[in-house]
Amino acid sequence: MPDPARLQDLRRQRELVAEQLAWLDREIAAAGGSTTPPATASVPISPWPSYPAESPVPAPQPALRLVTPAPRPLAPFAPAPVVPSSPAALAEADELLEQYRVPPETLKTDVRAGCFLYFFGAFALVGLGIAVFYFLNHHD
Repeated sequence: MPDPARLQDLRRQRELVAEQLAWLDREIAAAGGSTTPPATASVPISPWPSYPAESPVPAPQPALRLVTPAPRPLAPFAPAPVVPSSPAALAEADELLEQYRVPPETLKTDVRAGCFLYFFGAFALVGLGIAVFYFLNHHD
């Protein structure tokens, strides 16, 4: 048997998505300079989900209606930085990359040493914690 609460929630989510798409269409039309939004097949938005006639679930009372906030407009994106494509700039970039490049073997060794360092550091902290616990609870 289908869960009526889940069905109601899914229908509410569908209506919210339809409302957001309608807002997005209006924003696109406004940004494009058009005064009328493009004609799209939209789902009618109602505050309550519709139930089939044979549904045993009663429609919710208007006093229980949830109010959703209006969608906030998105902040404009910053333009992508301009990448120089001259051969001199590319050569300078390659030189800079080579200056800071680390060989993979060295990187692998450094990572392994860091893992061992963290392991033994955590082991020492656990041992210290056990020793402190012992002296605090078994000292006469």
